[in-house]
Amino acid sequence: MDFVEAVKHASGHRDRILDALSKFNRALVKLYQNEDKIISENYDFLDCKELVKEQLFLTRLLKSEDEFVVYATQKLLTQWLLITSNKEIVLDQFDVSEIQKRLLSNLYDIYSTSAKDKQRTCMRTLEAVLEIFHRVLKDFRQRLSLRDDDYGQNLRQHAGIQLLSLLDDQFTIEKIFLQMNSDFYYGIPVSSLVIFNDIKKLDRIIDTERDYDLADSVKSLSEKIDSNISHVIALLNHKYQPINRKVLNILHLVTESGKNVGVIIASLAGVLEYTQRIMTSPDRDHLKNLLEPAVDYTEFIFHEYYLDSCGLEFSLSLEIIKKLMNIYLSSFISLADILIKNEMACDHISTDNYCYVISEIISLCKVSLPSTDFVDYAFNWYINSDDDLVNFMNNIVKLMVRSKKLGG
Repeated sequence: MDFVEAVKHASGHRDRILDALSKFNRALVKLYQNEDKIISENYDFLDCKELVKEQLFLTRLLKSEDEFVVYATQKLLTQWLLITSNKEIVLDQFDVSEIQKRLLSNLYDIYSTSAKDKQRTCMRTLEAVLEIFHRVLKDFRQRLSLRDDDYGQNLRQHAGIQLLSLLDDQFTIEKIFLQMNSDFYYGIPVSSLVIFNDIKKLDRIIDTERDYDLADSVKSLSEKIDSNISHVIALLNHKYQPINRKVLNILHLVTESGKNVGVIIASLAGVLEYTQRIMTSPDRDHLKNLLEPAVDYTEFIFHEYYLDSCGLEFSLSLEIIKKLMNIYLSSFISLADILIKNEMACDHISTDNYCYVISEIISLCKVSLPSTDFVDYAFNWYINSDDDLVNFMNNIVKLMVRSKKLGG
């Protein structure tokens, strides 16, 4: 009996289903790790043709009320998509791109249906589908970065291409933000924001000329995110810190790209408002403990809740502070680059808004910076990570160089 049949015959028996799915997934991992780049349809321990025929059945398991069944199925389908993306599978009467397209379409249909229902079971299903999408996009991005090597040359069969086209055609970003309210299950906004982050990262590395067949989809999706940047920024009011971190990651990518002056200014204004909320907190004195270099803790785990001037809770950690710093620096560098290349570049946006944001940032710095030795003070925030420290110092140097150019 093959793996799919074993899962079917285990229907109604949780332990037997999980055992069959586990064995199935191990077979796929073994197949993925095999050094052979070309896989036949009946490959020793796995009938690939049978798996293709039963894709729809397997996707239905994502709707299970059992979270372990959902997780095991998520791992299995992710592994199968990565195999079809990175191995050349010989299947008579089947086209790999069509196999991927059919599976991804089924997954998106499940996503769309689950998004309309806020029951916890549907939320779990929704999160599982988004995690599969994330893994595919992440693997595709890694392949793009390696395409000059032997490993990265053949990208045409990657499921990421099919997924980007599908998302561009059907992913309604506006509706997703309507779902992201304080009553919505926390995991879903985080999973959706991860997808937005993946898209922005792809937009950063896509070569328009070399990847002309991909560039349109990536650019279109990236612009949809930009057009909803106010909704992204609004999520900074969420007290759930993983959401804050993902939002700041997206804003950092937006400001670092330097592609859209208006969106950079809007992002900067949103971050400024968030910073002001922190700095005007009645708990400001307690914030000093968070920024004290002598305190030894893990920045990703340690965080505290504070009250803002309106009495609303917000969560803060050293990681959040560093992300805010990175956004300010990348914004200033991008705006300086734009002005150096074209002094008239900012004419099409509101001069009043531009001047207001910059003047407010200057005022905030005058009031809030601990001393004239702020760079030395901030330096201590980065000492736990060599990469972070190097990036911080590089940004300081870049900003100084551009400031001199603008100053004549």
